[in-house]
Amino acid sequence: MEGLVWDELQVKISADALWDVYGTGKLGNLIPKLIPNIINAIHFLEGDGAEGTVIHICFAPGTPGPSSYKERFVKIDNEARVKEALAIEGLKEFGFKKYLVRLEIQEKPGGISVIKSSIQYEIDEEHAWTPPPITIMPFKLIAEKVANYLSESH
Repeated sequence: MEGLVWDELQVKISADALWDVYGTGKLGNLIPKLIPNIINAIHFLEGDGAEGTVIHICFAPGTPGPSSYKERFVKIDNEARVKEALAIEGLKEFGFKKYLVRLEIQEKPGGISVIKSSIQYEIDEEHAWTPPPITIMPFKLIAEKVANYLSESH
């Protein structure tokens, strides 16, 4: 079973300012500060935020699903402002054959930007009838919190 969940948030922040956070390791350092009730730590295991970086995402106690998982940044396109991260460990026991997070920043006229977040997934046959809960909500919260953080700091 394959699927896609996504969200878009329009903000009055420049695409360059957003990409300075989303396209670098800054996002991994900010997330535990912005949504500690969902993600309490992100550890950089390999790399510093560039393509090929491997991170370990640790969820707050009591959060449904896995306690943590690891992902590798498989695409960072600074020109198109697109970042993709593929889960490489910690989600297979929940039935995921593929779990790809895509973050994209689009520039619109008038200093407006759109933060697009999506999760493309594939679940094995064993879990197809009782798929794990898949939600874009953490990425929607991250987009809102990053936008608020940038608005307040500029």
